Amino acid sequence: MIHRANPRLTHDPDVRISARHAVNIGCRLRVNDPEEEEPMNRRDWLLLLIADGLDPIRIQKGMFLFAQESDAPPAERYAFEPYNWGPFAQVIYTDLERLQEAGLLERESVAGASYFRYRQSPAGVQTAEAVRETAPPRIRKLDDIRSRITHLDFNSLLRSVYSDHPDYASKSLFSK
Repeated sequence: MIHRANPRLTHDPDVRISARHAVNIGCRLRVNDPEEEEPMNRRDWLLLLIADGLDPIRIQKGMFLFAQESDAPPAERYAFEPYNWGPFAQVIYTDLERLQEAGLLERESVAGASYFRYRQSPAGVQTAEAVRETAPPRIRKLDDIRSRITHLDFNSLLRSVYSDHPDYASKSLFSK
């Protein structure tokens, strides 16, 4: 059931999707003034980017490209720094954990790999659908970025990001 009146997840203020997008997923909800407009937040965009599944490198690079290429205000973007595999925002991992705790994401092992893949849970799919319904036009930019990062292999993805944003490749372990 989608709450249309700006519900806010209140069991943990750090684990919430924008109030106008919350879905009743078994959490306590608080209803705010329906006329109050609340902007998207970075977790909204993170949940939308992940969709049916992404690995951590694609999540990091996708959110980086969104921060660089969209007109999203600072509150809707992550801040990145150069790191081992290019642009990196540690807080993305915190947000992934919080979205898992809220029941919106699932983490699955990848056979033969040391990393996990994240995907929306059934409640996450519902929430993402509600978010998408009222997302601003920059949703098209996120969709474009997701398409680009999922159609490139690991090496091509890093080469592309490093080529366009060389300052973020300064600490990379990747051989170009």
